Amino acid sequence: MEAKEELISIIIPVYNLADYIRDCLESVLQQTYKKVEILVIDDGSTDDTLVICREYERRDSRIRIICREHEGLSASRNAGNKEAKGEYIAHIDGDDILAPTYIAYLYQLIVKYDADISMCNYIPVFEGQKLPPKKTVNCKDKIKVMTKEQALETLFYQKYFITATWAKLFKRELFLNVVFPYGKLAQDMGSTYKLIHCSEKVVYGSKIQYYYLQRAGSIIHALSFQKGKDYIEQSEDMVKFIEKKYPHLAKAAYCRCFSSYMQVLSNIAFSQIYDVPQKEIRDNIKKYRKSVLFNKKARLVNRGCALVSYFGIWALRLGLMALK
Repeated sequence: MEAKEELISIIIPVYNLADYIRDCLESVLQQTYKKVEILVIDDGSTDDTLVICREYERRDSRIRIICREHEGLSASRNAGNKEAKGEYIAHIDGDDILAPTYIAYLYQLIVKYDADISMCNYIPVFEGQKLPPKKTVNCKDKIKVMTKEQALETLFYQKYFITATWAKLFKRELFLNVVFPYGKLAQDMGSTYKLIHCSEKVVYGSKIQYYYLQRAGSIIHALSFQKGKDYIEQSEDMVKFIEKKYPHLAKAAYCRCFSSYMQVLSNIAFSQIYDVPQKEIRDNIKKYRKSVLFNKKARLVNRGCALVSYFGIWALRLGLMALK
């Protein structure tokens, strides 16, 4: 590790995570990079989450708990950013697990390449799968250093990394100009591209350091009108932002927005309770499909969906069912 080590703030929003927070905090305390502050933002939990977090607060002085009334994930993350004292900020979810070298790896990347944001690879861990496969941790490391425009294009074409705030380390100053959209369930969609916009250099390393828990009750799997509405709204805001600031990247943004509609439509196809207005989805798929279809940089699955959409919305839904 470098001669000088800077303070890194690890922000963990929690809400009713009593069954998962122990594993998360254990993985945080096992980090090989020790100069960290750990901000646990309790969003008004009604189970034993706070009790468990208090145990860990007594155990390690680096842990600080901030209690708030229930306002949602965005508000908790924003509160953590305001409280953070570190030069860098890492946001993680309270039901996920970190590799022991997670912070050290991201910090090494950001320092070595003089970047504003560093990113690593991740794998999903399904509920009940306690330990992730160890062989994936030691995979060959591939580094990609990008300007902010290259990073935006990579993000929109969904290569290497995704919009999630976790599996990333940010210079704290980036959050002076970017906040997570209050009350939105798709807060990452509305913030990650803005954080990249405020940066100058981004570095990605392919080593897997983050283990993302997939569970039925998490926000990302919650099928609701509000989530679908927020996801679409944030995607459309992203397109408008890129058309204004980076018009040469508009086609890439169209691909990402089109992918958002595919995800929402896919959930409609499999859930009776997902009540996003289908006419709006159909109209916007038509708006973007030609650009996506003839964009050679677009993901093959998106180009295929764009082609199938010309045969009607039901044909597209059947195609999405086949992909599931």
